[in-house]
Amino acid sequence: MSTPITLDYLIKNIDQPLMNLLDIKDDFRNETPVEDLFVNPGANRETRVINALRRGGICNLENVMNVKFSYIYRLRNMGKVSITVLLNAIVNHYHINSLIPCLKSRSDYQEEYKNIVCTIEPILLQKISTCMFQNLSLEQQRKLLKLITGQ
Repeated sequence: MSTPITLDYLIKNIDQPLMNLLDIKDDFRNETPVEDLFVNPGANRETRVINALRRGGICNLENVMNVKFSYIYRLRNMGKVSITVLLNAIVNHYHINSLIPCLKSRSDYQEEYKNIVCTIEPILLQKISTCMFQNLSLEQQRKLLKLITGQ
């Protein structure tokens, strides 16, 4: 049985990087990383997403695994890009399906992305690499497990 949780809930409870602490500076808001998603119509959408992520300081596998949910959330809000597109772009570009948290996202497009809901299914827990836990405190691990299993 899956546990539906809002992205806001995820951010409030685990606004921590999944592996190492990578501080994505808030001053990226003064830059325009998301513009890449729209200024280069020649590139496919996922390529433009990756370019935007790179401008935000996410340029390699290690950094991708340290992305904060809040960064993805703000990036999505700034560029009206769905969480699904962002996660798919990361997964496809870096070929790290097994390392990306097993998130499934659904968005109500008619509501202009207002009702983004991430569903984490307990059965997928086994697919999540242990490296996402290795640098979390015991308390953070408990929070994450509780969030994933709904227990």
